[in-house]
Amino acid sequence: MFTLAIVSIPAGIIGILFMTTLGYQLLPSRKTSEDSFNESSKEYLGEVVVEVNSPLIGKTIKEAGFNELNDLYLIEIIRSNGERIAPVSPYKKIRESDRLIFSGMISTIVELQNIRGLHVETGTHLRLEDLENGNASLVEAVVSHQSSLIHQTIKQSKFRAKFGAGVVAVHRNHERIKSKVADIVFKPGDTLLLIANNDFLNRWSTSTDFYLISPISRPHVVNTNKSWIAIIVLVAMVLLASFNLLSMFKAAMLAVICLFLTQTITFDGVKKHLQFNVLLLIACSIGIGIAIEQTGTAAYIANYFILLTEGIGVIGAIIVVYLLTTLFTEVITNNAAVVLMFPVSLAIAQQLQVDPMAFFVSIAIAASASFATPIGYQTNLIVYGPGGYRFSDYLKVGIPLNILYLLITVTIVHFTWL
Repeated sequence: MFTLAIVSIPAGIIGILFMTTLGYQLLPSRKTSEDSFNESSKEYLGEVVVEVNSPLIGKTIKEAGFNELNDLYLIEIIRSNGERIAPVSPYKKIRESDRLIFSGMISTIVELQNIRGLHVETGTHLRLEDLENGNASLVEAVVSHQSSLIHQTIKQSKFRAKFGAGVVAVHRNHERIKSKVADIVFKPGDTLLLIANNDFLNRWSTSTDFYLISPISRPHVVNTNKSWIAIIVLVAMVLLASFNLLSMFKAAMLAVICLFLTQTITFDGVKKHLQFNVLLLIACSIGIGIAIEQTGTAAYIANYFILLTEGIGVIGAIIVVYLLTTLFTEVITNNAAVVLMFPVSLAIAQQLQVDPMAFFVSIAIAASASFATPIGYQTNLIVYGPGGYRFSDYLKVGIPLNILYLLITVTIVHFTWL
């Protein structure tokens, strides 16, 4: 159970020391997404007033055509009596003296002046925090790598109807996207500034569509009795596996069954957190791994590896295996990377007549040490947009950190298993 701790604890400590000293210095000082949103709010927030006797009075937002504008997005209505409506339903009726707050490029907001009965306030004094009110708040959320929004525009995804929130702005790769709001195509890592109902965070906190950044103001009620059950089951699972009373697989299965029987978890809750695309990828990788072993491909690759690293022996083979695993984990999941490298590592260890555990530990650490790209692991992606980072920032800090982990792993493996 704790075999990997021999390498991972020293690597973790040294990694933290690196990040708090040299790694921190390598990171450039960049504006966060919040800073960028605040500084450029004047570029994309516009205010339109409904004039007295306007022909739009009494019409719904849909009838007035405001939800069909190509370049603009209606995010809030401020009534003359102070009432504020956000997000705005297509069936909400327009009243005299309503102030309509649009998000879009400022050059296109001015074009609303051509609509009869509207007056454009070109110099709006609204700030982002002014959009918040008793019924709605600003939420910063990151599009996840498995979101249903990916490769869709705001219009195509029917974002407002689906999530009950309006997109104020989108931040990507340290720059706010200066294009038609409705035509923005979502990508993993995009940071969205949303104006949403107060229950948005509660409803979508477990969604696979977002990594929510804003704190949840109304947390779910936690049953402390269930919490203790979960802790006890977790500790029991670890102890059973640690003392070899049960295999890790059997201990985990028993733990899951106990959690279901005590209703600590539910099938609906599990479905929200299961990543079926990742499970499918792992299952396919297992099939490929078995095929690599049974067809003799693993032995063939092992022979090539041994010839390639002949001058530096076992250590050279471990280094090459580690680097290949690191490369795989940057483009596929860490689980799949391990499954693919396992039969090859076993064949290399057998031909070199060394303890295969040296290779197994190396690929396990390499698969988890994914620091060089924002797409290598979901935690990298979560901070990509909000932190204002660029792809190159990950390379600057991640590659030295990957090399540091390589050196630590190979050194400890050499003295422990070789």
